[in-house]
Amino acid sequence: MAKLTVTVKNTSGVTLEKANVSYEYGSVTGVVATDTAGVATVSGLPAGEYKVTGSISGYTAESSTITIGTEDVTLTIVIS
Repeated sequence: MAKLTVTVKNTSGVTLEKANVSYEYGSVTGVVATDTAGVATVSGLPAGEYKVTGSISGYTAESSTITIGTEDVTLTIVIS
């Protein structure tokens, strides 16, 4: 099981508090909100290829596909 850490920023590089980060891999799905530093963390994810989306009101959502194995993964999503 691995940990996914996602930072959500706008195109100016400003981190976004309370952005939604959704993740999906088969039946493994969920949504977490970013903290005051613009970071969301999900632990205990099984290995697989995940679609991860960052979104917040007033911005266009952006998605990335990542592969999670046994190592922790860090991802930055830039939304505009």
